[in-house]
Amino acid sequence: MGDEAQQDLALTVRPMPPYHRPAMTAAVSPVAAPPAAPPEGVASDVEKLDVENSGSDTSPAADEQRTRTGEADERESRAAASLASRWFDRPWVLALAGGVLLFASFYPLDLGFLAWLALVPAIRLALLPELTRRRRLLAAWGLGLIFAVPSLQWMRLASPPMLFAWLALAAYVAGYVPAFVALVRAGHVRLRWPLPLVAAIAWAGLELLRGHLMTGFAWYYLGHSQHRWTSLCQIADLGGAPLISFLVAGWAGVIAMLWPVGPPAPAESSTAAESNTASAARLPSRRGVVAWAGAWAALVALACGYGAWRVSQAELTAGPRVALVQGNFPSSLKHDPEQFGRILQVHRDLTAASIPHHPDLILWPETMLRYPLLEADDALALEQRQRLAPYVDPSAWNRPENGEALRDLAAASSADLLLGGEVWTLNPERAVDGGLRRYNAAISVTPETGVGSWYGKRHRVPFGEYPPLAEHVPAVAAWLESIGVPNINAGRDSVAFTLADTRTLPLICFEDTVPHLVREMVAEQNAAGQPVQLLANLTNDGWFHGSAELDQHLVTARFRCIETRTPMVRAVNTGISAVIDSHGVVREPAVALGLDGEPLRVRDETGRFRRQFDGVLIADVPLDERGSVYLRVGDSFGWLCVLAIGVMTVGGWRRSRVTTAETS
Repeated sequence: MGDEAQQDLALTVRPMPPYHRPAMTAAVSPVAAPPAAPPEGVASDVEKLDVENSGSDTSPAADEQRTRTGEADERESRAAASLASRWFDRPWVLALAGGVLLFASFYPLDLGFLAWLALVPAIRLALLPELTRRRRLLAAWGLGLIFAVPSLQWMRLASPPMLFAWLALAAYVAGYVPAFVALVRAGHVRLRWPLPLVAAIAWAGLELLRGHLMTGFAWYYLGHSQHRWTSLCQIADLGGAPLISFLVAGWAGVIAMLWPVGPPAPAESSTAAESNTASAARLPSRRGVVAWAGAWAALVALACGYGAWRVSQAELTAGPRVALVQGNFPSSLKHDPEQFGRILQVHRDLTAASIPHHPDLILWPETMLRYPLLEADDALALEQRQRLAPYVDPSAWNRPENGEALRDLAAASSADLLLGGEVWTLNPERAVDGGLRRYNAAISVTPETGVGSWYGKRHRVPFGEYPPLAEHVPAVAAWLESIGVPNINAGRDSVAFTLADTRTLPLICFEDTVPHLVREMVAEQNAAGQPVQLLANLTNDGWFHGSAELDQHLVTARFRCIETRTPMVRAVNTGISAVIDSHGVVREPAVALGLDGEPLRVRDETGRFRRQFDGVLIADVPLDERGSVYLRVGDSFGWLCVLAIGVMTVGGWRRSRVTTAETS
């Protein structure tokens, strides 16, 4: 039988599904069986075809032959690509690649463009048919750890016990990656939903859950990595940061479609049912990949077009001139009573340095007013006050002079003040802990009335500000307090101040990283007929010693401005203090002064924000009267993704059971 006849017969063989192409070594095996004798007439037909093809034959038969030859060449090249990619398909290679890409997408590296590829290794882990369930999920968790452990390392800088909190939170955040891999497997491999759509839904829905479960951790959303792409980020006013994550994760699904999954290794297959289920999955044709790539690119372009339109339609108006006082005090000094006077003096001096520039509103960072305001029920006798708070002078409660110094400071500055401090209250009827309550507070002060209303922080940090269960078990609270664990009470209501003729909503510490909390507080005030015009974040990031936490905290806060279409001012101990407009863009200050009153630079030679300096930033705030869809509907988009996750989970489980029953 001639070589041409063998080639002709080979072209009649149907290709194997791309998920399970035979290994290339089988095609070149030296012990392969000799070819069988061809049927009668085959050789003559091939010889005739050779004669016809020797010229410039354009007959339909010749065209068909050339087409079949091209298809064979394409199958061969795709099979070769599958074989060449096998080194990349080792689980821990994928884990390392995915973890490094995710880590590099955020600060300190801030290579946001890598986020569009970062989920490809995790998706590939989901598609490989030869992995057992245990190996697949362990590799996925390893990917998450490679990302989360170095990303969150700034937590260990707060104090030695935070080493355990760092590792625990990293392990928790990493756990969302195997959940993502399992969902991709359920949605695409078992239910055969389109891969880009499954990846987008799964990642966006899991991000929303992570922002709510266990008090919530809404940091390091995939969409946050795109903070430099202003037009794209504007869609956060429709569905929050998870909507941006949806687009980024979906594009990773498109990229993953370009690689055929290599052949299975039967010895490593988990079960026959798992292998058969994987066999059912099909990579789309080249035309299908192009169609999905085009569709997803169109979605991204549409999102950018919407963002450009929202930016162009803004009619920003001049708001108050603010002075953001930024001290440089490690948090270890905050708790040293001998440093209270120095901390207060530095902030007074920086406030004085801003006065020649005529600010309307001056802000101090969280807890930088080291002497608490003491408020007690007037009906409490001195003996009762002594019993409820034995370490406080009973006559110190409700002293008018407690606020007089602050009123004098506001009068000397000819400006309203918003100060971070503590407020202690005594009211036996409102607490299970004996009536003494301590709040991490934002305190308003005006030259006319002195100390006015205050806001108590609602979203506290577990163990950093309160021991869980302490408010329900007084004995636990007393014991934990005796060994030094703080016990700060939670505020109950949102509060907005009218400062410098601007309705200002205070946020304390990490509250500006909690999207649903900020949205709820702004919506409450708007519904009460007192629309919020300005968000004011008072933060102490001195715990983290100038690490990447400062940058990532600022990035996360910027999305609250887009979601609510409300500008924000941030006064942050050790930095990064900033004015952010309603598009999430950080505005450069008009003036920046050091403790000596001399001008200083707020960015270094690389363009990054400086941190850990004593200074005051003075800037004019642009106000925006627009609202947003997100304020009205909240995280509806994200919850729809969560609902789809439920459908994928149940549907994938049922399909798995059916497949197992059929193969048993």
